[in-house]
Amino acid sequence: MRNRQVFTILMVALSFLVFRPASAGTKIELEVQYYDIKGSSVAELLAQMHELGPTDNNDGMKVQALTWYEINWQYNYGRRGSRCSIAEVSLSTRVVYLLPNWTNRDEADEELKARWDTYIDRLSYHEQGHARIAFRVAKQIHDAIIALPPQKSCQTLGRVANALGKRIIDEDRQDEDYDQENGHGSRQGVTL
Repeated sequence: MRNRQVFTILMVALSFLVFRPASAGTKIELEVQYYDIKGSSVAELLAQMHELGPTDNNDGMKVQALTWYEINWQYNYGRRGSRCSIAEVSLSTRVVYLLPNWTNRDEADEELKARWDTYIDRLSYHEQGHARIAFRVAKQIHDAIIALPPQKSCQTLGRVANALGKRIIDEDRQDEDYDQENGHGSRQGVTL
């Protein structure tokens, strides 16, 4: 339970430190979900995480934790002469973490509890890296849409803005690169 509370507090703090709103219309939603595991040894805990943990959709690997995000945007139009422009962009970024919850922790010896605490702290740090990527992608979308040149019609500008935001998300490979560079956290010390 201690790790759940600490992780939630860290996620709220992270959202304000990492992603300074680009406009007054920036909304950040963080959610932490858990899947339950049981075990009385490292081997049992790892086996439970392998059996019950999520699968990474990017590479099909079974992982011990997963972070995913959803970015939505809205914009208001303005006028520049006779042309339609983007006056303001509002973003909504939802980040969801899925982490293991060791349900019979109280039955374990102190050494295993200490190893778990170190492990879950490092795993949480790794997952926060995915959240930082989500915030960077959201900022890229904001900056790209707000910089669009005016168009003859707002309908055309809206299609261009939406296609641009979707393309930024579709072409983004930062999450995959992040996991490849650090071995899904193993090079960041995420080992039990």
